[in-house]
Amino acid sequence: MRLRDLIPHSGLQGYEAYAVFSDMPDEVPSQEFLGIVSNYTVGRYPYRIFGDLLSFSKSIPVEPSAPLDVLYSDFQQNRYDAFSVMESGQRFIGAVTLTSLLKALWHREQFLTARLQQEISNKIFVERQLQLTKNELDEYLNKGVDDIFDYKQQLKMLSENLKSVEKRERHVLATELHDHLAQLLAVGRMKLAEGNHLTQNSELLNLLNTVDHLLHESLTYTRTLMTELSSIHLHQSGLRAALEGLAEKMKRFNLDVSLEIEHPIPDLSEDQQFHIYWSLRELLFNVIKHAHVPEAGIMMQRVHETCLQFIVSDAGSGFDPATTEMRNSPHEHFGLSGIQGRMAALQGAVTIHSLPGKGTRAVLTIPLPHPSSPNRSSV
Repeated sequence: MRLRDLIPHSGLQGYEAYAVFSDMPDEVPSQEFLGIVSNYTVGRYPYRIFGDLLSFSKSIPVEPSAPLDVLYSDFQQNRYDAFSVMESGQRFIGAVTLTSLLKALWHREQFLTARLQQEISNKIFVERQLQLTKNELDEYLNKGVDDIFDYKQQLKMLSENLKSVEKRERHVLATELHDHLAQLLAVGRMKLAEGNHLTQNSELLNLLNTVDHLLHESLTYTRTLMTELSSIHLHQSGLRAALEGLAEKMKRFNLDVSLEIEHPIPDLSEDQQFHIYWSLRELLFNVIKHAHVPEAGIMMQRVHETCLQFIVSDAGSGFDPATTEMRNSPHEHFGLSGIQGRMAALQGAVTIHSLPGKGTRAVLTIPLPHPSSPNRSSV
């Protein structure tokens, strides 16, 4: 609490002190302020004029920002009658006496004490409510453990049935999105990019850019839907066949992809296959967009029989991972950050090895299933 907080409520209406000026026009100039005379001094010298009483009154100027605790210490040490509050050391704006200061400090302590008591009361109330809730919950759990178990079993069966129905519908939607809409949108953007180089007409270029932006948003949304669906290739043929189909489709974008895939591919869950497939697909599109080369490779290898790695490599332009921001813009939902999220979901990781002019090597690493795990999917 500082002095400026006290000025409007200093209690000077009770005339604890008087501000003395050399003249009293309508607006008192700050340079005509002479000092403070306390009511104690007036009572001691009742037949003097205020000009004479200034010499008997101990008052010093202070800034409004002065802490009240510091002023109280000065009152005790120097026995001042009052403090003259001056704004910027020039304009008189009020006075503070020991009485008003003590009142302010007392009110502050009262306020802090009341607030502390309220906080303690609230804490006690919350703790009691939590204890009551805990007791009720313990009682409920002790009485209904068997019922809860049966309910969970029923819920699990219902969830599995819903998952089966959902998977079937997701495959139907994924087929349409993957084989038609997404490919058409991607090719459309590429054709628009080619068209930008065939004209210098600014109006036409603006129109092409607008169409490209709309296609970009449509493709982003389509890919978002595809991410939420399962891949039709994985559903029908397994990961190996899906990757072979992916390599074949990359030829549409003038990229030849070589595959070095161990046969048979280790037993992987459906989620693992899906996230690996989608991540590899995104990495190949990064080659198309940034590497500027006609060839790329996908290789699978085991690491110490505990991990599985999928490596996408190219001999393109490369970049410096230390200085290149690895996050996508808000409009590019499927980039390296998306791949990092997919690998994290599999308790895996993605690492990028690249140098300008030396190509890029992206490594996806996931833990292999425990040998005792049951066969969960066909690969």
